[in-house]
Amino acid sequence: MRSSSNKPLYYEHSGVVGVAGPVVMAATALATSVVVGAAFGIASKFNPIFYLDGVLAFFFGYGCGWVVGALGHKAKVRSEALTWITGIGLGLLCTYTGWVFWIYTLSDYQRMLLGEPETVWAIIGRINAMGAWSVFGWQPTGYPLWAFWALELAVITFGAMKGVLLKLGQSVNIYCEDCRRWSEEVFTSPPLKPVEDGEALKSALEAGDFSALESLYPQPEDDPIETEDPGAAFTRLLVMACPQCENLHVLDVTAFSVDGDGDKAEELIVDNLLVQSRVTHDLQHRFAGYVEPEPEKKGWFAKPSSK
Repeated sequence: MRSSSNKPLYYEHSGVVGVAGPVVMAATALATSVVVGAAFGIASKFNPIFYLDGVLAFFFGYGCGWVVGALGHKAKVRSEALTWITGIGLGLLCTYTGWVFWIYTLSDYQRMLLGEPETVWAIIGRINAMGAWSVFGWQPTGYPLWAFWALELAVITFGAMKGVLLKLGQSVNIYCEDCRRWSEEVFTSPPLKPVEDGEALKSALEAGDFSALESLYPQPEDDPIETEDPGAAFTRLLVMACPQCENLHVLDVTAFSVDGDGDKAEELIVDNLLVQSRVTHDLQHRFAGYVEPEPEKKGWFAKPSSK
């Protein structure tokens, strides 16, 4: 999105990948998927708990994605398109290597088939016709088993994408092209009042009216905002900036809510809005010396009563 002056309102990756970035990421993807794929395939074969397989599948993909993304981060890859393509491709690659090592552990198929995808596919077809496992006395075959395997593929790919996006996604990784370095977190607000109208606040900030944030600031006479209590609602501000220059500052505004069970949900109202450095300095000055109270510990870890 761009302002009326044709300047971008929000940070976006430049799209630069360099020469080393894709090579490093591709090599890391191959090595990681084989190593972690071996662990996943063997664990899946001997895992006695059917439901645990889905958890293993997610962390298999996520672990590979995190490693590949971390190396891409080191190589300073700033391409959202490449990040998504890498995540999807890595999910498919991890699924394949997981199958190869799972098949290897079967007594009838102890061959290393990493370079034989057609053979792997043929064996998968035979296993599908016979069934691979049973749950509650039911041994799925055919289309139901294909559906389970498709779900596993989706879980592994989702995990891989989450891992890569964590390290390379532009929502959480800001790169200063002038200084050729990744930005860092320079300001996080204490819990502020909840946002009444997210769209109105977003429009005001996009128009450069940062006084709209003042309505969120707690007053000295206000009760402390409890961030852990069921039913609590609050807002936080986050600023990422280049640690070397004053040219790149981005602002996030996130609304948080806590349900009756104590589970916390968040909604990103503003994501990587480009702001001037004075906005950051104003926020830092406004909350200088503020010490956020620690949440009250409950249960076994609660402080004993002084009474």
